[in-house]
Amino acid sequence: KFLAAEALRGVGGLVFDANGKRFANELGRRDYVTGEMWKSMPPFRLALNKAASDEIIWHCKHYTGRGVMKFYENGQALASDMGIPVSVLEETHEAHFQAAKKTEKDPDGGSWPAYPSGKSWDEASGKTGSGKKFYHNIIPGSAVKSEPFYVAIITPVIHYCMGGLEIDCD
Repeated sequence: KFLAAEALRGVGGLVFDANGKRFANELGRRDYVTGEMWKSMPPFRLALNKAASDEIIWHCKHYTGRGVMKFYENGQALASDMGIPVSVLEETHEAHFQAAKKTEKDPDGGSWPAYPSGKSWDEASGKTGSGKKFYHNIIPGSAVKSEPFYVAIITPVIHYCMGGLEIDCD
């Protein structure tokens, strides 16, 4: 396992469940994202489109070289590997793209509660009570089929844990 999810999510990486659907605000706190993962169907994939991966390419190549991330020539190849129709990834990206465009026009609008406050246009994360307000390196659904992606399978983990057992030398 590796710890880079925050940086990869920060440049615009999207997190998908086994069905190719978003289920959380990727920019939420670690405990929130992990909690939403426990409620969803694994395996979970963190996918970076070309613009997102270009911002953090050293990490993408490093993790690909270590075998914990994979490069896909296009969204069709990613969908095939996931065992889902590419149309699902296109719909997921299009919904995210439309939420971003609505946020540009009306940043304080939306039907869903946003994190940390206000309203969000993003249904996938809004349903969790932590709707997305900030979008980076978005692509429309129509771009998915030919877009290259770097993808990692991720798991919910405890980042750190305070406490433990007090023992003596005996």
